[in-house]
Amino acid sequence: PPQNVILHISPDLTVEGKPLYDVLALCSRTVPILYIDDEATVAPLAEFCDLNHVGDAILCTAFEKKELLAKAYDLMPILRGMLDCRGKTPEIEKLPGIAVASGATAVILDAEIATADAVHSLQQRFIHVISEGGFGKLATRGVNGIITADLAGAYSFLSSFPEGTNFRRRNLLAHKGF
Repeated sequence: PPQNVILHISPDLTVEGKPLYDVLALCSRTVPILYIDDEATVAPLAEFCDLNHVGDAILCTAFEKKELLAKAYDLMPILRGMLDCRGKTPEIEKLPGIAVASGATAVILDAEIATADAVHSLQQRFIHVISEGGFGKLATRGVNGIITADLAGAYSFLSSFPEGTNFRRRNLLAHKGF
């Protein structure tokens, strides 16, 4: 099963028309990412999480709506926060401070803006970096500690280098027993 599933939460606490409670019941072996896009969703979602003892989930919102994450985190501090920066080019030097201020412990970045220095700066503040695709591009630029769902692609990339080279000494770490 997937590690995470992104659930786009509507203000009426539904996911594509299905009640959030029913959808979460299907996520018993995953960590749900509760994607909020509207301020009207924050208070009802906080109440729902409190009443249903939702503690292992991630709150997520788009970078341009980072104030929603801060509001949600104030109401649900037990949940982790994530900023979705895909398709945006935030000032990468300011991103660590922005992430911390909003309560984010993870960011999703496009491979094009994830430089070694930027990722290192985020990781020094215990902020995880997730990137979709571009694993080889990131690794050859010296970016370390990227979270990816493409385990086969990462393994294939590392295997393309001869034994004993710097890239072959990297570790692939995975959750859920991989």
